Amino acid sequence: MNYRLVVLILLAFAASAAFAQNDRSAVALSGNDMARCTVPDPCRTFDVAISKTNSGGEVVVLSTAGYGPFTVTKSVSIISPSAYHAAMAPTSGTAITVNAPGATVVLRNLYLNSLGADTGVSIRSATIVHIEGLVVNYFGLNAVEITGMISGTAELFVKDVEIRDNGQSGVLLSPASGNAVASIDHGRLERNRIGLAADSGVDVSIRDTVAARNIEINFWFRNGGALPPLRAGVERAIAADTEGGLGFLASDGARVTIRNSAAVRNDEGFRSDSNISGVTTEMMLDHCLAAENFAGGITANNDGTSITVSHSLVARNYSGITAKANGTVRAFGNTVTKNDIGMYVLGGTMRSGGHNFVDGNTTDTSGTITSVPTM
Repeated sequence: MNYRLVVLILLAFAASAAFAQNDRSAVALSGNDMARCTVPDPCRTFDVAISKTNSGGEVVVLSTAGYGPFTVTKSVSIISPSAYHAAMAPTSGTAITVNAPGATVVLRNLYLNSLGADTGVSIRSATIVHIEGLVVNYFGLNAVEITGMISGTAELFVKDVEIRDNGQSGVLLSPASGNAVASIDHGRLERNRIGLAADSGVDVSIRDTVAARNIEINFWFRNGGALPPLRAGVERAIAADTEGGLGFLASDGARVTIRNSAAVRNDEGFRSDSNISGVTTEMMLDHCLAAENFAGGITANNDGTSITVSHSLVARNYSGITAKANGTVRAFGNTVTKNDIGMYVLGGTMRSGGHNFVDGNTTDTSGTITSVPTM
């Protein structure tokens, strides 16, 4: 027998075992980062477990513990079963950084609680990211963000999350280049400065989501930046209880469609606005509710802004539906009642297709309303 050959083969097997990667890795309170990160031999932190996991593999939580911040640079799923409390409580920086161009990343059932850190989840590349069941609290800036220079398209899918008490935005979608496509389903955005803020280069869909008691704005489709105009679709969302602030705001060239949604007990409910000359902002509302907002229920403000509103209830606001400062409102089939002023033209244009029920307001109409024939 060639003993030299046998030795070489054994050394090769030993080297292969030493550098083997896992398809499924694990972390636990009792783990050790010198371990193999397998289920029988778990590691202690996500960063080490990810480093020992094949691209496309998964890291599974085996016990309740605090696991520390981590960075994702490849396709991986980070999964905590609902029976465990997998927490991160960073004192600075970012809890989870995703910088994995072309990868797919899943973050499920993690609890992010800042003890001084700025950002919860920061996505900085053209990555597909699924965020499911996360709780994100008390970060100084943003809870979940897409920012920076993105080459290509970042895709973000957010489902069943609770995002609250963050210093800036609950969700910030603001690429400096490239574009972002985002979907938010069954989210709660509570007591942040802004619930959701989205800029140019973004396509966002929001469904079955509540933004409540955010300090300034619940949903802000602000279209900042020089990328293609923001496009947003909202279905069954609630913007509530922002005292002195706004429920839904579209500004500076955003294009927003909102259906079956409610803005209640804000300073203003639905507002389309622009501070940029020659830029058109469009908000379209159908089967919506604007009620008990302190100032305006539905308002188009400034030149180049428009709101089309149909089959909606506007009640108990100061002004119900308002066209001001060269803004344009198109209204059809709405019920406008119990407001101080029902339909209010204040330097803008109000075009009514008829079938608006305007009754029971302190003043039903003020200003000139243009009747538009229906077909």
